[in-house]
Amino acid sequence: MRLSEKYSFVKQNDYESVAGEDWPTFDQFQLHKNVEQFVYDEIDQMLEPDEVFDNPAFCVMPFYGWQTDIKSSCCLLPENHDIEKIRADMLNTRRPEECWKCWKNEDAGIKSDRQIKNETLALLEDVTIQSLLDDCNQGQYGISMLKISTNNTCNATCATCSSGASSAWGTLERKNNIQPARSWKIGLNKFPYTLDHSRLRVAAFHGGEPFLSSTNFDLLEQILDHDNDDCFVSFVTNGSFNPTKKQKYILSKFKQVNFCFSIDGVGSVFEYMRYPLSWTKTLDNIKWAQDNKIDVSVSYTLSNLNLWYHAQTIAWFQQQGINFLTGVVDYPSYFQPSALPESVKDLIVARDPDVAKLLGKHTDQDDQNYQQFLAEIQKQDRWKGISIRDYLPEFAEHLPI
Repeated sequence: MRLSEKYSFVKQNDYESVAGEDWPTFDQFQLHKNVEQFVYDEIDQMLEPDEVFDNPAFCVMPFYGWQTDIKSSCCLLPENHDIEKIRADMLNTRRPEECWKCWKNEDAGIKSDRQIKNETLALLEDVTIQSLLDDCNQGQYGISMLKISTNNTCNATCATCSSGASSAWGTLERKNNIQPARSWKIGLNKFPYTLDHSRLRVAAFHGGEPFLSSTNFDLLEQILDHDNDDCFVSFVTNGSFNPTKKQKYILSKFKQVNFCFSIDGVGSVFEYMRYPLSWTKTLDNIKWAQDNKIDVSVSYTLSNLNLWYHAQTIAWFQQQGINFLTGVVDYPSYFQPSALPESVKDLIVARDPDVAKLLGKHTDQDDQNYQQFLAEIQKQDRWKGISIRDYLPEFAEHLPI
């Protein structure tokens, strides 16, 4: 087999993520001229199969994960779930029905949170997923992936959010004579008593907006006090942050830091979805993170609001070379991708055939949800003093508002 055929599947992003300083550029590699043998040897070694992993139901989160605000191993699990049953199902290669959100994504060809978390912990522990599964079968596991939400303080009124996760939404609701969800805050004393700072491999901060919580940085200082600068630190942020000198200093002490920007569209689409945030400010903060050797990724949430712009959004991620994880809105139901008229769905699929698998067969419930969607959007626009037509004109052209 010719080299051009054997390595034709190697993508530029993957190649550049592993290439050393003495490797040829990707363009040179594609030509396969004057490429040293050690480059092929290292690629071949990376392509060698790991130990056989034959448990498609296994997820590290029920064994190694914990989320502080909901006191659960995974935010995607329903309330009052039986964690021991879920663990037993997974160890017996059965898909727990409680994990349907991940199964739905995987069956639609979308990488799920389960798959991401499995790969992440295996990478950080420098072991195979099979090795993690073996430890779980032997009862040798504990909290090493901490997802932290310490309050709902937030400066954005994202279209698909609510006052339970955003204090800004609470302010907006009060102005319109609606009683918001209670503001909440969690201190370090509310963390699980089994937490071992020295063995944490992931500390992922969510919100609200995590840069608006001092508790998050208090915890990071505790982790550093346990000489654990190897802990992977991640902030899921709306991109509006202005880090203080102290925050910058604390973050600089960790070897691996990731800022996961919540981006549901580019330009005016972003600004409508995450009103009243600025796209320019977000771009500035992405550049600041990259300039400070902070890994940048994106959490992308797909709904009926931004489905029209899906191809455009994905193209921007790819142009920037930014890794992204796609989530799909399932609640409220009127923001599900399927909550659109069949005629609009046909137009979207004609523009972007890849989204067809997310829409399924059109139902009467979709039409009912769509009517709720129209009422909700008109209410939100009225409360915020904006118009969807100014931000999403191509999509709004097909709405009766």
